[in-house]
Amino acid sequence: MAKDLFNRYIWLVDTIYQAHGITFEEINKKWLRSSMSEGMELPLKTFHNHRKAIEDMFDINIVCDKRRGYKYYIENTDDMKKGGIRTWLLNTFAVNNLINEAHHLKRRIVFEQIPSGQKFLTPLIESMRDSQSVILRYKSFWRQDEYSVEVEPYIVKVFRQRWYLLARNTSKDVLRIYALDRIQGLRQTEKKFSLPKDFSAEKYFYNSFGIISQDNRPLNLLN
Repeated sequence: MAKDLFNRYIWLVDTIYQAHGITFEEINKKWLRSSMSEGMELPLKTFHNHRKAIEDMFDINIVCDKRRGYKYYIENTDDMKKGGIRTWLLNTFAVNNLINEAHHLKRRIVFEQIPSGQKFLTPLIESMRDSQSVILRYKSFWRQDEYSVEVEPYIVKVFRQRWYLLARNTSKDVLRIYALDRIQGLRQTEKKFSLPKDFSAEKYFYNSFGIISQDNRPLNLLN
């Protein structure tokens, strides 16, 4: 369910971004043509709920220009062009959306399989947004038994077709990297945390290749 909702958000951002101004009626028509709709219209209330969630999660503002006939557009497109997660969202889904619309091309385009950890992206991003710790049910590559650990999610990162979470292990007070496809379950807590003011994801990974340090060692990877 979380994965489907995440895909809806990306679809909506990409549709509005590509249109440079589009009415809700036009959005709904495109939605009905997409495979995600399953032939069901997009309710106006759901559309506005998605707008709010997109703003909260990704800092992407979808605004309405009443003077142009109530057309919706992305307010901060200049920021999106600078890179980061917002550019990734568009670049990733633009290809997927095109392929889904052109069903006859699906067998002619071959992708590398991406592990299923993507389904945990939405709750992790929400916890990052709300500065709330999460309890992971985790199973490493090298241990037979799974275990539970409470972490404070700092960032999520893609490396070699895999999603990783950089988080503070609260019991050991250290930063660890967790592979999302090794997460067996996730529960959000009510505990708040504060990201250190001097923390920088760019600096943390500055001398590394993805999650691998210059001397070819994983950066605190729990796998």
